[in-house]
Amino acid sequence: AEFRPFGAFLPSLPQPALATAREVGKTAMIARLWHGWTTRENAQAYEALLRGEILPGIHRVAGYRGAHLFRRDQKGEVEFVTLTLFDSMDAVRAFAGSDYERAVVPSEARRLLARFDQRSKHYDIALTVLGEVRT
Repeated sequence: AEFRPFGAFLPSLPQPALATAREVGKTAMIARLWHGWTTRENAQAYEALLRGEILPGIHRVAGYRGAHLFRRDQKGEVEFVTLTLFDSMDAVRAFAGSDYERAVVPSEARRLLARFDQRSKHYDIALTVLGEVRT
């Protein structure tokens, strides 16, 4: 039998758009990753606070480019992950201060969280893959 790579068995699909920051003429972006956990009872209130106040409030920071909010219901608790996007480390510092890895957790969020990362992690975005928009 002739060897065929896995992709050979799939129908021909359009290629996704691949772009690095340099290829599209933009500076690299920074992704800030943070985790928080809450009880099931507080999960809806915490998500509403993130959606309605905390994440929209970051728009005041120059260089802020958006956020992703992930939610995972687990046994006995709910995990939230935020991935915020910034133009540069200077923009991250404008948001978080000189100790930029320190978590920024407003007091109203602290009341709803059972625990959270004390420090955020930062990553250079090396590649963005965009799928085809289908209508």
